[in-house]
This record gives sequence, C-alpha cells and structure tokens, in this order.
Amino acid sequence: MKTFTYILSLLALLAFPVVGHSDFVVVNESVEAAYISVRIDKSLNGTISVSDCAKCKALKLKINPDTKAKHKGKPVHLYKIKELNGVPGTVTYDVKTKTAVRVRW
Repeated sequence: MKTFTYILSLLALLAFPVVGHSDFVVVNESVEAAYISVRIDKSLNGTISVSDCAKCKALKLKINPDTKAKHKGKPVHLYKIKELNGVPGTVTYDVKTKTAVRVRW
C-alpha cells in the first residue's frame, strides 16, 4: 500500500507540474562603501555619493524623506546622515529610481 501511494504521488507530480514559476526581479541593491559623501537640505532631499575611496568614481544616489537611516543598528533621524561624510557605510537603493532606501553606518 505504501508503494502504491508513493508511485501515485510521483505520477501526480509528473501529471501536474508546478506552475507559476517566475524569475526573480531585483528591486533594491546594496553597496558597501569605504567613502560616503552626503548633501542634504532642510526638506531632507539631497544626494549621497558612495565609492571605494575619496578619489574613486562614485555612485550618486538621491535621498528623500522616505530614506531610512540607522547608526550602530539604531534608527536615527535622516538629518544625522550628514555625519557620514568621509566615513564607511552601507547604502541600499532602488535600482530603477537610483534613490537611497536605507543608509547604515
């Protein structure tokens, strides 16, 4: 009986293949940077540039009020990311819009 159930299960898998398989879609990407440069205004809009060194070509991303910031694992006000100038950190950003989603240092 167990063998019959096993064979029946295998046949069911062959008869009804798994449907709905889709490819992964990359929405966000993260970059660990040795050098970060931030420009932000009072409305919490600005740019963040990330690179491997001060003279290396930088990836320039937008910052907006929806960008989240964490320092040493604790959430901080976005305006505090000015402290990031010249220090290492990790930035997660939206691939399509080139907008920073999260900044951690």
